[in-house]
Amino acid sequence: MKDSQRQSVPAWMLGVLLPMVSGAAGCHSIMFVDGPPPEDQRKAAFTCTDSYFWPVADAVLSGTVIGASALIARQQTFSLKDGGDLVLISTLVATAAFAGGSAGYGYHEVNKCRDAQRRADEYRRWLRSTPSPPQSQP
Repeated sequence: MKDSQRQSVPAWMLGVLLPMVSGAAGCHSIMFVDGPPPEDQRKAAFTCTDSYFWPVADAVLSGTVIGASALIARQQTFSLKDGGDLVLISTLVATAAFAGGSAGYGYHEVNKCRDAQRRADEYRRWLRSTPSPPQSQP
């Protein structure tokens, strides 16, 4: 098939579809990280995400995409005739931004979770160390 006969996706379609795909690909923390419940709604035991796995995954993705964007931009001679190159670089930058924002959100929520768990543990230790009031005999 000759280049002139090759069917290509219109730039506007890439501009609509690729940011949606890149947003979903780079938002692991937003989808999978749960912060602690509000303080007034916490029970004796509560669950939240205390692992940095998803924020680190988002940060690595963001850094990798930024590096790939820089390499592509450096080696590519841009043709703005159909807008495809501009859409590609824009999509990579959007992916990096989504992943970076998601990483920041994830780190924040995990830190809140760890802090809430630490405070709950300190409170439970304090309760155990406090003597119980004497029992009255009827």
